Amino acid sequence: AGYRNIDTAFIYGGQTTEIEVGKAINDAIQNGIITDREELFVTTKQWREYHCYDKSLQCLDLSLERLGMDYVDCWMMHWPGPCWESKPRQERDQIKNNRGSKRSQEENDTDMDPWKNAKEGMGKDEIIALRAETWRAMEDAYRLGKTRSIAVSNFTIQHLESLKQSATLWPPAINQIECHPYYPQNDLLEYCKKEGIVVQAYAALGGQDGTKAKWKELGGKLLESPPVVSAASKLSNPLKKVTPA
Repeated sequence: AGYRNIDTAFIYGGQTTEIEVGKAINDAIQNGIITDREELFVTTKQWREYHCYDKSLQCLDLSLERLGMDYVDCWMMHWPGPCWESKPRQERDQIKNNRGSKRSQEENDTDMDPWKNAKEGMGKDEIIALRAETWRAMEDAYRLGKTRSIAVSNFTIQHLESLKQSATLWPPAINQIECHPYYPQNDLLEYCKKEGIVVQAYAALGGQDGTKAKWKELGGKLLESPPVVSAASKLSNPLKKVTPA
């Protein structure tokens, strides 16, 4: 199809996507579809389970091994937050059933506290330092030539401001975020522009995690919303049909 920009991540596909991407690139070179690796721009992402200096570098080395490459063009910190302990479904259901029952406010607040399920060593008071150490590892990976740029994903203004305090390489090349008319994030866009951070949108056609109830609340799916359908209709003519997509 001619694509030259490939975006993958350590965790995608249950940690299998990087392997498949590496195979596909090698096949493309072997079959003469591309001449060499330099024709591509490959992005991968550090996974939050590896937050801290040594583990982050280990994560990158695993990614490079899976991709069959000596370097990536961009290495992103996939999430600013911690890795979470997964709860058995039975326990999650019990928590839901407990909400609103005759329990103390403290008990209900504890169940609702997202930090309760952060993995050990990744609590609310620890994650900022861990994130700084992850960025330090990314800076060193850049200096070592293992990545040609370093970036972040899903970072808010608060996350970026915090990271900036300890960074020796600034700004991140990219902040990859969910961004679309239903979720424009104007303040974050303005901040990134001021800092010289390129914003890269995912779920740009209207979100990736929407439920029927959520879409109804927002007025329907973005591509089915009246302004989008109307614009597509106005731009269409007998020689050119424009669809909302």
